Amino acid sequence: MVALLIGVFFLLMFLGVPIALALGMASLFYIVLQGYPLEVMIQRMFSMTQSFPLLAIPFFILLGQLVTYGGFVGRIIRFSKALIGHLTGALGLIMVVANMIFAGMSGSAVADTAALGSVLVPAMKREGYDAGFIAALNATAGTLGVIIPPSIPMVVFGWITEVSVGQLFLGGAIPGLIIGGLMFVYVWWVASRRGYPRTEGRASMSEIWAALKESILAVIMPLLIIISIVTGVATPTEVSVVGVAYAFVVGMFVYRELNWAKFLQALKDTVISTSVVMIVVCTSGLFSWLLSYERFGNTVADFILSLSRDPQVVLVIITLAMLVAGCFIDLVPNLLLFVPICSRW
Repeated sequence: MVALLIGVFFLLMFLGVPIALALGMASLFYIVLQGYPLEVMIQRMFSMTQSFPLLAIPFFILLGQLVTYGGFVGRIIRFSKALIGHLTGALGLIMVVANMIFAGMSGSAVADTAALGSVLVPAMKREGYDAGFIAALNATAGTLGVIIPPSIPMVVFGWITEVSVGQLFLGGAIPGLIIGGLMFVYVWWVASRRGYPRTEGRASMSEIWAALKESILAVIMPLLIIISIVTGVATPTEVSVVGVAYAFVVGMFVYRELNWAKFLQALKDTVISTSVVMIVVCTSGLFSWLLSYERFGNTVADFILSLSRDPQVVLVIITLAMLVAGCFIDLVPNLLLFVPICSRW
């Protein structure tokens, strides 16, 4: 029956059915076919939402929205331009640096890509950057949003495995900075070979200081989040709430770019984004539970271990499997499907 469950899911995926509906419809088909009461489906889906750490998800999403509407993005870009605007391919480098800073506030790759891309992509087009390079850079730099804390996928991973979300955040900080640094070097190398322009001359110390003063409240926000978690002052969920309050006060009363109309729009966007995430969490959790009921995890584990018992080889196989699955399935459902299986080992 597990083959039928997975087969229906992939059939719906190839037909273009949204991931949440595909998971839910495949699960419903299995439950009806097996003759189980439909109450089981509702109970399992509802139980997926009963977790305190998941409360951080809507608050981090709202934080990203307030940062976008509150004038943080423009100030981060101007500060980055003052620092590195004199380098070859400056706009590409600014996109990397700005994403690294913005990643410490939003927790979402989509939010990073949309917020910074809406400003930098048109500017890069005007400067003659190749369209393919712009698209690739915007997409890859945005992924720093799920590596550099806070990170919504890390919250989901911690909830699934019952691992400390704070420790996951700390574990993502250094790799995120390393990846961002390597991305910075690569973009500079490509820009040098293609002759992409600088945006302006080298900024003076007074200009850098002026840009820093203008953006200091935005730049220090990621540091405040990390320090609060490291020192144990607050849990990630509490930090998300405090971050929302911080972004609201700064955007509304200091930068004065956030008004009540924008705040209501941020709330609407947050409700929509959170609903999408939670529907996926519920249906993915139900689908994963049915796979566990069919002992699919044990079957997969036995198959992989029959190929090799070397931990490094096993990790490579899992990575390749998630890479292929990631071409068709979003990150959150990918985690909900793979992590319960992998955590058995």
